[in-house]
Amino acid sequence: LTTATIKADVYSQNIIDFEAAKAAAIDAADELIAAAEAKWDAKQRLVPGYEAKELQARLNYERQLALLGKGVQSEKEVEKLRKDWDVALAELESSKREVTAALEEWNAKKSERIQKEREAQTKVDYARAMKQDALGQAATIQKDRREVEIKLAELDRLTIYAPRDGTLFRLNVFERGQILKEGDELFTIVPDTTERAVELWVAGNDTPLIRPGDHVRLQFEGWPAVQFAGWPSVAVGTFGGEVMTIDSTDDGTGKFRILIQPDGEVGWPSERFLRQGVRANGWVLLKQVPLGYEIWRQLNGFPPVISKDEPAGKNKDDKKKVKLPK
Repeated sequence: LTTATIKADVYSQNIIDFEAAKAAAIDAADELIAAAEAKWDAKQRLVPGYEAKELQARLNYERQLALLGKGVQSEKEVEKLRKDWDVALAELESSKREVTAALEEWNAKKSERIQKEREAQTKVDYARAMKQDALGQAATIQKDRREVEIKLAELDRLTIYAPRDGTLFRLNVFERGQILKEGDELFTIVPDTTERAVELWVAGNDTPLIRPGDHVRLQFEGWPAVQFAGWPSVAVGTFGGEVMTIDSTDDGTGKFRILIQPDGEVGWPSERFLRQGVRANGWVLLKQVPLGYEIWRQLNGFPPVISKDEPAGKNKDDKKKVKLPK
């Protein structure tokens, strides 16, 4: 586009230069035509004088020739007058030839002016044509660039950006020309993150016992551990965590998801051992209750007892009940 624009500017300047050269050439040709016309006019003005001189010489010769026949004039004098007449006649013919030559020169200057004007106009027309061609190229390039910009905008609109940085983990499409349909998985991206969390699924019967901030002991797959339920102080190979959030709805099978984050006491294993997607078991440390009560609750599948600070239901009566005597 820049090259085409520069070419258009150059040809625009050429048009100006050629127009100026054309005007200068026409002015010079007009001056030559005027000079030739003046020369022709001057030569033409001399003809009547030479005609009068020739006429006078011819009359003198004829008159003396008649006298020679009568014997009055000498033959020598008549021959002299004949020579004078021949000279005058030659001068007249020369003057007429000069007039003709001056006229031809005048016409030649006119033709030369027309030729120079045509040549100069040809250069101007060529420069204009090249300028239009350069402008056409620039317009075509601009049109192509707009089309490319539109296509790039469409590509940007169709480009889906991940909400966070990650690594391309797995490609699900390998064959060229493979036909895809809506909903097909193309690849799997593992997000890059410095914050790690564990996802645990808890039965709905135990979910009311868990609160955000409760401590959790975690056993990671591939990391040997020995865990004693209800006795975290003797656990080996487990790592501490803290309940971060609890989903408000189940997964469709009656289980609720809780997210566990590190508690900051003992660091979790490095990424070399603790990769994304590694399975884990977790034990949420609840409030202290008698061991026999918890075993009895688990064996009978009873729901947990909600603490007294929990709000009552809408249909429950908050008034104190009075125990009637028997």
